[in-house]
Amino acid sequence: GMAVRRQCGGPGQPHLLHVHSFDSLTPLMNCCQARGDLQGACSHLAAIVAAMDTILGGSTLSAELCNFLALQRALLQKRAAAAAGPLRRRLIQQAAEAGTRLLHVRTVCMGAQAAAALERSRGAQNDC
Repeated sequence: GMAVRRQCGGPGQPHLLHVHSFDSLTPLMNCCQARGDLQGACSHLAAIVAAMDTILGGSTLSAELCNFLALQRALLQKRAAAAAGPLRRRLIQQAAEAGTRLLHVRTVCMGAQAAAALERSRGAQNDC
């Protein structure tokens, strides 16, 4: 956490190598998704979001984060639809949490009215 942030000059200022870590996880996530491995795709996606939070100090409010959160919500919803019992409930909860954070990021980046309108029109689609 803090050691990583000190290396990049503080929250909100990623080092070029940090950007490479995001960029290296994205193709892994895409490959898992293409192979139908939603669990693997969700795992890599969670690592991307966690890395953005750690490196950027939790102040990450960008269209890029919005895209990752929308995709995370959509993938978790797909996994939940195919699951049963406690796993299904957990995945539904995680999708709802991603959706709540997505709405927050959209609200900060775009304004409350635009974010609400986008949420209504696009629902669980994975774009901003």
